[in-house]
Amino acid sequence: MQSMKYIWLSDKGELPDVARFSPFKVLLSIDKDINHIRQREISKWLVNNGAMHFTIRGEDCKEWKDSIRRANLDLVSLDD
Repeated sequence: MQSMKYIWLSDKGELPDVARFSPFKVLLSIDKDINHIRQREISKWLVNNGAMHFTIRGEDCKEWKDSIRRANLDLVSLDD
């Protein structure tokens, strides 16, 4: 049975351990601007911890999509 967990993230602070939910789906609901450094950090954290499917709504959806795509590509060795 699947369950839903709500995790609120801010533009500061430590990111919680979510690897135990892997693989998981993400609904990112962006309600304010996040600086690009934090955005990349969150994207990498999600991908590295097992996020497999993303739905994004709110501010800067395209930038978040690009950030998540980059984090995903960073995990893959394109030489292989």
